[in-house]
Amino acid sequence: MKKIFLNKYFYLALAVISLALNYQIAKADNPGWTVYGNNIYNPGNVGIGTTSPVTLLHMFASSAAPQLLIERSAALDSALSFKNTEDQWIVGIDQSNSNALTISDSMTIGTGQKVTITTDGYVGIGTTAPTSGTLQVAGASTVNPLWIYGTGPLAQGVRNTIFATGANSTGSVNIGIQNSGTAAVNTGSGVNFYANRTTSGQTLIGRTVSKIQNIADAIYASDFSIQTAVGGSLVTSLYINSSGNVGIGTTSPSKKLEVNGDIKLNGDIVSDGDICIGKCD
Repeated sequence: MKKIFLNKYFYLALAVISLALNYQIAKADNPGWTVYGNNIYNPGNVGIGTTSPVTLLHMFASSAAPQLLIERSAALDSALSFKNTEDQWIVGIDQSNSNALTISDSMTIGTGQKVTITTDGYVGIGTTAPTSGTLQVAGASTVNPLWIYGTGPLAQGVRNTIFATGANSTGSVNIGIQNSGTAAVNTGSGVNFYANRTTSGQTLIGRTVSKIQNIADAIYASDFSIQTAVGGSLVTSLYINSSGNVGIGTTSPSKKLEVNGDIKLNGDIVSDGDICIGKCD
């Protein structure tokens, strides 16, 4: 019996023929697709569950909501990235941050975070560790951390408002600064009221027309004032100091009620003590 010796070129030829056959079979089974090694390409739209995709990737399901699942085989990050020629954003699970869902202006999870949602349901904007409330917003010292406003006419009875409600209807809105820093004297939080219309030929949109302010003058002591606009400037109309004295027309009341100006009464004056008119000791 004659022995047949096959050299390396024979096996190389078989490999080339096998690759060509696999390519032709794959191309016949998948018209429009290009096979390259373990990869397959299609320059058109791809449909999953549909034979008429209208976008690059079109998923369709008739019996259930279509879902796109991105799964990692280990306890690591898993993400979906969006990119154009100018920037790249990434959305995914940040395993290093207790598996929080993050939205980042970055190429990788864990850097450049803009929004963070923890597994406890807390949402952080500008912070990666929201723990102080359901929504925690942190901004730089030069910007407003939270700004709520309307862009068009509102229906009757509707206002741009912040509501805080509790199960027992005792919710409250906290306005101010809460940190461990040292604040300057005579600084405090306040609420500004802005005009939103034009009247008497004057544009008042965006102008502060009244203000309620807490004025910190010492530790655990503060004054309170209500200001209104007069001639385009804010003037203190009511002032309450930390001793409980109320001033109308004055910011330094020395008695429980001190009025700088005329008083008009349409009723009786009732007092359990002396009533002094003029200079009194």
